[in-house]
Amino acid sequence: MDNSYLKTNVLPALTEALTAMAVQAPEDRVEFVGKYLISYVERRLVQEKKQSENETMEKSLADFVVTEQIKQDEKDLAQAPVKQKSTRYESFLGNIQGYSSKQDAFDAVAKFLETQLEIPAAYVATRYVSGETIDVLKYVAKGDNDPLVLGKKLNKPAADESEEAPERQGVSFEAFKVPEQPESEEPPAEDGQEVAPKGPPPLQPFSVVNVMRDKRVKFFGIPKLGSYVAVPFTYSSVDHDAAITFTPAEGETPASYAVARKDAQFMVACDTIGCYRLFKKEEIDRISAIGAELVSLFGRLEDSSEERLKYFLNSESIASMNAAAAEFAAKIGELEAAAVAASAPAPAAAPAPAEGEEGGAAPAAVEEAPEVKQARETLAAVECWSKTTNNSDIRNALAAFAQWEVAVPTPVVKLFTAIALLTAAVPADYTDRCGDASWSVMYSSGLLARLPDLIVNFDPANSTMLMRTR
Repeated sequence: MDNSYLKTNVLPALTEALTAMAVQAPEDRVEFVGKYLISYVERRLVQEKKQSENETMEKSLADFVVTEQIKQDEKDLAQAPVKQKSTRYESFLGNIQGYSSKQDAFDAVAKFLETQLEIPAAYVATRYVSGETIDVLKYVAKGDNDPLVLGKKLNKPAADESEEAPERQGVSFEAFKVPEQPESEEPPAEDGQEVAPKGPPPLQPFSVVNVMRDKRVKFFGIPKLGSYVAVPFTYSSVDHDAAITFTPAEGETPASYAVARKDAQFMVACDTIGCYRLFKKEEIDRISAIGAELVSLFGRLEDSSEERLKYFLNSESIASMNAAAAEFAAKIGELEAAAVAASAPAPAAAPAPAEGEEGGAAPAAVEEAPEVKQARETLAAVECWSKTTNNSDIRNALAAFAQWEVAVPTPVVKLFTAIALLTAAVPADYTDRCGDASWSVMYSSGLLARLPDLIVNFDPANSTMLMRTR
């Protein structure tokens, strides 16, 4: 007898029937098992019928989507001639090189895709990678149709492909995966020459036909049917915190600075969520062409930034800035600690000794509520920073920083962010669209150039931030 047949077709039903009999303990056990098996067969038939209906419904839905797509294509063709749309596209493509900043270009692209190419929702995200633990997409630009995505962040999901892996963690990082290189025979090397190694294949657009079916897709709003496409791009940038390398003087060789570039990535993403239509190949090709123009524009902007940075590094400003920063860092900790200690309330006077007693009790320490102590120490520290930074050398160093375009180490960003907070600078002058402190925003907004004046005019007693701690 075939044991596998019994295990597959008989044992599940018989086990379920015997379990029910053991629970209910009927008088006629044979009759009970027989009726239960008949009921089991009927339930199986109902389940199979329901499954068949679901498959039919899904097929009908797919046919409906395709039919509606065809109808929408015909409608689009009648309302907006292809030639007119193509003209708008070619005109915009030729104007991309005229933008003077990445953010302006991102904003223009997202709005153009929605308003002129009639894509339901378009947005741009930049990829930020730091070390081995931080990999996040920041949504920094959008069109007018999606109010939810701007300012959001998407962390790279953990590499967990098991059934227990959490759903809806995001799928956009798939766009940045390098495609597999197809195997091919190496061309023969010429005499005396080595064959250059193949570079990685270019990144490819990533798409999801039905975002409701793909359990990885993360929604920032209400989940709805639709398609999604993300087109990734890479360019070489000097805007990273390791862009500058300093080599100290050695012997007759003078000290020098070197500027290094690093790959930066962004993606142009679009969706049709709520519109029930697929993306056309022509639309994806146009998004790719627009992104390629952005890469070309960013290359020119990066070249200009690198030239200005090299000029600054070879100027006298860098030496005075380094000297002032080193002096400030060496003494600020000690000065701040002394200021905080000096702000402590004097001990209460000790009571006079009783008659016949020698000496008296030690002065009693003044008890402070934790929030009062925190406010006092914060005010003392801020006043110390204000006095220490309000001198010509520090102000000149801060002014020199206004010429520093590329990213700086995180501690420096935090320092300038603290100064901006204390001097009541506008958050849009030092934070990006995701609310994170950003050196490039400080530079482009002109905050770095204004900091010396903000410090001179700073009054700790009127600081908005300090008032919240009192």
